[in-house]
Formats: sequence, C-alpha cells, structure tokens
Amino acid sequence: MQCRSCMHNAEEGMARCDVCGFPMGFNRSAGVDEIAKQFREKRLNGVSVDVKFYYYEQNSSGDLVEQKSEYITVADALSLTYQEVIWLADEFNPPEVARDITLEVRVNFPTKSVEHTLTAVLDSVSKCVKLGLYLDEGFSARLAVGTQESYVLSEGVPLMERAEE
Repeated sequence: MQCRSCMHNAEEGMARCDVCGFPMGFNRSAGVDEIAKQFREKRLNGVSVDVKFYYYEQNSSGDLVEQKSEYITVADALSLTYQEVIWLADEFNPPEVARDITLEVRVNFPTKSVEHTLTAVLDSVSKCVKLGLYLDEGFSARLAVGTQESYVLSEGVPLMERAEE
C-alpha cells in the first residue's frame, strides 16, 4: 500500500502511514488526492531546507582562505514536487570533481532546526556544477549534485518531526 500523502510504501493492512500518519483506508474515488494534499500541506507548512556555503579568498601568499560560511535556503518544503529536482541558479563547485560531495544541511521546522551532513557518492569523475533538492517518498529530502542531465542523489533527511499520534 502506498500512502497518498507522502508516497511511502507502507505494510499492507495498516490503518495509518507509519511515516506521516495519513489514514490508509481511503477509496481513490472519494477525493483522497485533495485530502492528501491538504494533509501534506499541514505536515510540511513552515519547513524549509538550508545548505551551508563557504566563501574563500586568496591571501597574499596565494593560498585560499575561508572568509565566512552561511546557510542559504534552498527550498521551502511545500514548493517541492515528488521525484523532481529544484535546482539552485548558481554553480557551486568546479566542473570536474573526483571525490564524493559532502554538504551540511539544516532542516528548519516551525519550532526547531536540525543539522545533518549529507554525502553524494560519485562513481567516477563527474561534472558537479549544480546543486538541487529532490523530494523522495516519506517526506524525505535528498540533495542532487551534478547537472540537470546527469546527477547523483545523497541520502535523505526527514522533512517531518514525527507523525501525529
């Protein structure tokens, strides 16, 4: 059974989704999509995802020195569409990268923020000129790293604190 709200594949016979708490017994013809949309909006309202960016300058010796770092909001959770990437407009890394990409992410909830470190594992040298956010099942956000045509996804982070009891 797939939850109509968060798209999580729940066990057969469950009364509620074990991820988001949405009731599982709805008939598809009973307007469940609109009810699921309203439930999703309620669960994700006020949630956003930030990524930490670092700024460097060359010192008098020619070495790169970190000047500052700051979290930049990538997306509001309600603006995400399942299994689609929202891309940042700016490039964030040199075009040829031969290492995994590790980024610090902060999920902002209405009452608190939670920080995570995510890694996008690169199989080979890849072009990593873009950063995006991907909404996966179970209200899970994953970073997309690469280009719009070819990218890899990081592990996911939850966009909900807990399902309502």
